[in-house]
Amino acid sequence: MRFRKYFLILFILVVGLPALTAQCNKSKDYIDSHYDSTQADFSLEFFNPYSKESMGPDNIKTRFKNFDCSPIWRDGWGRDGVLGNNYWRIQFVIIGAEKDKHNPYLYHITGKSKLRDTITDFTGTIEVIEALMNNSDPTEIDSTTHGYLYTKYHFQQDNKLPNTGIFAGTESSLFQIDTIHKQLTSDTVVGIGDDDYANDTFVGTWVKYNSTKPLKCIWGNGRLPFTFDFDTGDGDIAPNERYRKNGWQGYPDDEQTDTDNGPVIVKWWLK
Repeated sequence: MRFRKYFLILFILVVGLPALTAQCNKSKDYIDSHYDSTQADFSLEFFNPYSKESMGPDNIKTRFKNFDCSPIWRDGWGRDGVLGNNYWRIQFVIIGAEKDKHNPYLYHITGKSKLRDTITDFTGTIEVIEALMNNSDPTEIDSTTHGYLYTKYHFQQDNKLPNTGIFAGTESSLFQIDTIHKQLTSDTVVGIGDDDYANDTFVGTWVKYNSTKPLKCIWGNGRLPFTFDFDTGDGDIAPNERYRKNGWQGYPDDEQTDTDNGPVIVKWWLK
């Protein structure tokens, strides 16, 4: 199994989770046959923050009003994604996440993105819209401690630099409750060993400054929804050969390096 942490995919059809109707819960086969692969923005198909479900009783985000959710997104792993319909490889890392002092559901974010050999800083916000507990398999998963978080994000790159713009869309993460520290942390239990790991999935667009044309931008840990013929893998992401030249030539071997103490993540954002 690869060194990177992946988590259970959140866009597949999940039986027994009626509360998750606010999020896209259709299989890859369904998505491939019912959606236009040239569409740029799938953020509302992935999660609709304006749906009745988000306003309904299953949404328990107020329960975590006084919790800190920042550990969910802030990590040292980095994430892979695609940009545009030619699926250029784009990489992300969220370095800082801090809860707003006035809005308990808003988090201020700092991070970096990498496209080709260009590394660019970004800043912005993640806003928690919905929280649901995991009731998919009560015999194996403690539904009192594990759940799903749904958010909106808006990140801005430095507008003084060339070829920069804005990332925006919707996101979902698996969480587990840390009542001792009053935190929601990234779930490292659900889906371990599954072929369809996914977590911290960001589905949206990138729009270049002074442009109105959005480009598809989807990234996260593991499987990526709405990427159609890009992923041809069985147990893990395997970029289609037609897109290998678009930054995926060394993937996944370029994400870690072997040392005497074992494999170590390549932290490209520190260069």
